[in-house]
Amino acid sequence: MQAEIKTALLLITFIFGHTVWSQSELALGQWVSHIAYREGQQVTQSPDKIMLSSSRGLMTIDKNDLSVDFLAKEDGLSDATISQLYFDKIHDQLIVIYTNQNIDVIRGTEVINIPFISVNTSIIGSKNIQQLYIHDNNQAFIATDFGILGFNMENLTFPFTAFTQLKINALAVWNGQLFAGSDEGLYAVALEGSNLSDFGSWRFLDENSGLPQWSQVSHLTVKNNSLYAVVNNALYRTDSVGRFDIIFEPADNESLTFLSSDGSSLMAGVRNGNNTKILFFNPENTFEDGGYGCGNRVSYAIEDEQGRIWFGDEWDPIKYQKNRSAASCQRLTFSVPFTNIFSQVRFKRDKAYLATGGVSEDFGYAWTRSGFSTLQGNSWNNFNPERIPDFRPENEGGKDFANLFTLAPHPTENKVYLGSYLSGVMLFDEDKEEVTEHWDKNNSILQGAVGDVERTRISGMAFDKDGNLWMSNYLSPKPLVVRTKDENWHSFSVPGNTQLHQIAIDLQGNKWIPVYGAGNGIVVFNENGDIADTSSDKIRYITRSNSEITGNRVNCVAVDLDGSIWVGTDEGPVVFECGDPFVSACRGNRRRVVVDDIPAPLLRYEDILSIAVDGANRKWFGTRNGIFVQSPDGITEIARFEVNNSPLLNNRVTYLSFNGQTGEMFIVTPDGLQSFKTSTTEGRRVHSSQVYAFPNPVRPDYVGDIAIKGLVRDANVKITDISGKLVYETTALGGQAIWNGRDYNGNRASSGVYLVFSANEDISFGIETMVTKILIVH
Repeated sequence: MQAEIKTALLLITFIFGHTVWSQSELALGQWVSHIAYREGQQVTQSPDKIMLSSSRGLMTIDKNDLSVDFLAKEDGLSDATISQLYFDKIHDQLIVIYTNQNIDVIRGTEVINIPFISVNTSIIGSKNIQQLYIHDNNQAFIATDFGILGFNMENLTFPFTAFTQLKINALAVWNGQLFAGSDEGLYAVALEGSNLSDFGSWRFLDENSGLPQWSQVSHLTVKNNSLYAVVNNALYRTDSVGRFDIIFEPADNESLTFLSSDGSSLMAGVRNGNNTKILFFNPENTFEDGGYGCGNRVSYAIEDEQGRIWFGDEWDPIKYQKNRSAASCQRLTFSVPFTNIFSQVRFKRDKAYLATGGVSEDFGYAWTRSGFSTLQGNSWNNFNPERIPDFRPENEGGKDFANLFTLAPHPTENKVYLGSYLSGVMLFDEDKEEVTEHWDKNNSILQGAVGDVERTRISGMAFDKDGNLWMSNYLSPKPLVVRTKDENWHSFSVPGNTQLHQIAIDLQGNKWIPVYGAGNGIVVFNENGDIADTSSDKIRYITRSNSEITGNRVNCVAVDLDGSIWVGTDEGPVVFECGDPFVSACRGNRRRVVVDDIPAPLLRYEDILSIAVDGANRKWFGTRNGIFVQSPDGITEIARFEVNNSPLLNNRVTYLSFNGQTGEMFIVTPDGLQSFKTSTTEGRRVHSSQVYAFPNPVRPDYVGDIAIKGLVRDANVKITDISGKLVYETTALGGQAIWNGRDYNGNRASSGVYLVFSANEDISFGIETMVTKILIVH
């Protein structure tokens, strides 16, 4: 029952603020969670900060200047989805309760994890935590679905557990007694001289206490030297002898949703549909009505020292009132993504373009209306129905462009093509920030889905090297479509099933397209130089029957830096390395690895949901069990990431995409978007005009590797001191070389200027050399 302690030097803390990093300045191996901090679902406060939980992380708002800091799993939190927050002012610590009943206690830069409830196998049934009630210096109590736990706030132990066979909704201490509210009434026990763990010794408060015969007690709190309780959707208060009297009943269409003593007055939340108002009760049992108009689905509210009312609200944006009137409502927004749901990430130089879902796991409609987003540096730009009228439903004057599942930024123009798994394709002008074209089954050769002909489903998009846009027109009679660079449209039939998915184009211009569904495979297509002349088209349908594919589903495909094609199936990857994929002899192969001294196919039991290739040609496999990073040939495991050994938000990794300029691997899971700074960048055939080192200068307080960026792919790199003495030599990973700042003997390099010489050995592209400098200061 002792707390499990985990120490982390957090990049940000709930007290001291944080270091701001741009995307290109992330340290090697650093994770970033790109969370939609748009709502503050739970709220608490310290003397200096307002603390709110979003759906996947924490944020703190400075009470003086309203500046914001964010805290996510990579900063030391044990989990991602938070259900409750409490600040313990006595011990200056924040208690974070997650939806899986795991608990973190944050003290300064230390995170103390307490998994006692979440991992306890002796608890039968639901373990849900309903409330934490902080009583005094050491005592706190936890209300759960299985009973009541004592919790020592100093040494973080559990002194007792009272199993109740009742769901306990709320707890409070008043007049020397601990009160517990349940769906079957209110119970009490004396704190001193009682066996708190024996629920049979607790006293049931019946009609003699002023409560109704049947009472559902949902909320408790103490204020004005009285105990307040929400009983059967009415507010009760104890008198001087402990008898309850009713002091407020909401209207028939209203409900009391919380009580808060965190302010100068007792605050009671009253909800009507999706709107909440606050009633401020004084000691005389009269109240001030704050009115509707600010809070929506409010779970809790606090009042700070300036008299501002802050809401824990399920709906965005983050809201507070300057005073007790809803008319003083203020709304806060930050540069964050609009949603945590993403389906695809594409890049143009250092700018990321993100589609926001639209398809369920079984390729049904997800009915998302989140539009698309872009990320450049630390700046998010969200284009959703609030901003783009065409994305709105038809009855709101839009074109019902929902389920935005795929996209493709134009390679040379400031435009992006958007694919909807409902209503075709839109062309978005980034300069004008407006839709300029919309194509669907009614005005183009795109077709409706068989069995759902009114909808035009787009499930994949990719530009070829000539600037032609290829599209998967899911489940249509001619599902492969191209819009040429001169704006002509062509469509093609394919053998077998027409449920085409994302498109990957190899170095020979072949289109590799997975076919969704059990028993299906992958289509390979090449127009053979003339898009308009279909007579010379090459097409092949690769399945289990004519290849080394053994899995029942093909999920994804990626082209590596050598031109090999990696196909992800539900029984591991298959790689096609043949020069001509249209011949029957091109069957692919499964890499063999040694597991427990026994040769076996690579990741044979893994469902490969996504594949990406980093700058060193290493393969990143996203599965239902996390991420496997393999060597360029796939045989050697380089790294393994899953929720228990990394900040990964969810083990189901649905999409991976590598940004060659910044060296970041973007990771999409059902719980949100993350990026990881790899040790590689995009390799070039020639050196970049801006070869540079980061950090530079290397200051005395820096601990870590030095990255040299912009190199020719797999360059030979030599580092010398100013006199020309060789200090270190290595080979670049893609377009980036790593130096640990030490010489061959392992000694830390002395202060001074160091020269970096880089050369490629591939004479087919000419011998490239480059020099840059690194300044080290100790």
